[in-house]
Amino acid sequence: VLEPRQRQAEALSRASSRATAGRSALTSAAEMPNKRPASPGCGVSTVAARRERRTNWGAIQSLPVGLDDDFSLLKREMFSISGDDIFSGAYQTQIIHFAASYRAVEYEWESWLRQFESLLKAMHWVSATVHLETELSGKHTFNWQAEHGHQPSDAELRMSCEWEREGAFAI
Repeated sequence: VLEPRQRQAEALSRASSRATAGRSALTSAAEMPNKRPASPGCGVSTVAARRERRTNWGAIQSLPVGLDDDFSLLKREMFSISGDDIFSGAYQTQIIHFAASYRAVEYEWESWLRQFESLLKAMHWVSATVHLETELSGKHTFNWQAEHGHQPSDAELRMSCEWEREGAFAI
């Protein structure tokens, strides 16, 4: 027999297990709410959510560590993933966030985007956002949306960009 507090924790745990991974950024994040209805007692959505989180974790673990021969712009150390339950930051959605500082990344931006989209293609997610701020080009916000959730595949991704440029205007 479960105590009321245990029942509440179990209910909260079940509710949080319905969500799964991913938000992204240069300061960033990817998010993936699990679209499957919860099936109390059968655990199907919990198993599927954990499988999707493991897939996302594996995609990040496949990134190079430190300096590599290919001079990859995405490194495993850049990323952090919230836990699997509400007590570790995954109430409705598991968040994957990252940040990095580069020297003159705008000259390598197309390569960075290719690497990032390759990572996204290997993951489960609904949206990803990247905030880029450079001295030369100002602030950009890049957004990827997958209306029904992206499943790992080589399907084309749709990205939109908003540009904000701050600067003084002298007369």
